[in-house]
Amino acid sequence: MRIHNKSIKFVNVVSVVLAGTTSLVLCGCFTGIEHAGKIKLSKEDRIEVLRQSDEESLLSDIKGTTANTWKTGKKFIVIDNDIYRIFEQGRGLKSGEALYFKSCRTRLSPSGDPRISVIFTDSIGNIYTFHGSHSGTEHIESTELPMMVDSDLVDILRLRLSGQKVWTETALWLDSRDKPLRGLKYAPVTITNITPGTMSFPYKVSFKTETGAIGAVYMTYSGETSSSRPFHHLFSMTDPRLKYKRITDDIWRQIQHSIVSIGMTKEECRLSLGTPAETDTSHDYSKIKEIWIYPDGKWLKFEDGLLTDFRR
Repeated sequence: MRIHNKSIKFVNVVSVVLAGTTSLVLCGCFTGIEHAGKIKLSKEDRIEVLRQSDEESLLSDIKGTTANTWKTGKKFIVIDNDIYRIFEQGRGLKSGEALYFKSCRTRLSPSGDPRISVIFTDSIGNIYTFHGSHSGTEHIESTELPMMVDSDLVDILRLRLSGQKVWTETALWLDSRDKPLRGLKYAPVTITNITPGTMSFPYKVSFKTETGAIGAVYMTYSGETSSSRPFHHLFSMTDPRLKYKRITDDIWRQIQHSIVSIGMTKEECRLSLGTPAETDTSHDYSKIKEIWIYPDGKWLKFEDGLLTDFRR
């Protein structure tokens, strides 16, 4: 679960008080669920939650279209080699190939209800029929077709984002061969291209750093409310460093490389590694102790708000 300070600035870390359970948590009793009491929001807080960030606003008007508006020849790009599984004909198609909308037709489901089938052709005229579960063409969204991406949306995103200077919010980059690359968080980059991605992440955003290094990240459609990787989770329109002027340059470089070191504050650790999946707080006669648990096995121990031990 990731909490973004651009959207909910008043939340830092929700601590869960589970006295006496620290040893159980360390032994692997992680449930993956954060527990928190009811939080009462002020009027100002509620307004801040509802307000769109600059990053959200940038793409908020870019929407998919419904099948009842598609013209013959509308282009889609295959983004998974297993796409043959969704078609009646079952012919092989490779990621990167183009399909073109031909028409829609109504069929009856086994229960007798009307359902819409969508018919596509490839570049040499082969027919591909996708049997959808919707009863009307107005319910079939171009962003929801499995294993393909709307070429028009890719083009619109490319026009909107290419040349934009932004700051990365993730260090999980791709290299020029789409292999995982350890990049930098909060690094200034210029977006150079938007291309089709994968079934899970239909868009690939390519960029270059100020030193000329090349990187990319996969992105989901920003209109999906449950999406984990929309644009506003991946990039900031302003330099995040400006919000944390009290952090020293040395600590900031560690944060950019997702590194923690003894003596860092909880805020600095959160910036470096993200919000923990689970926390546990306890007290002794003179100190407040806290442990943060991450899904990948990392844990951090704090005393009075400063990092005293950790496991990478």
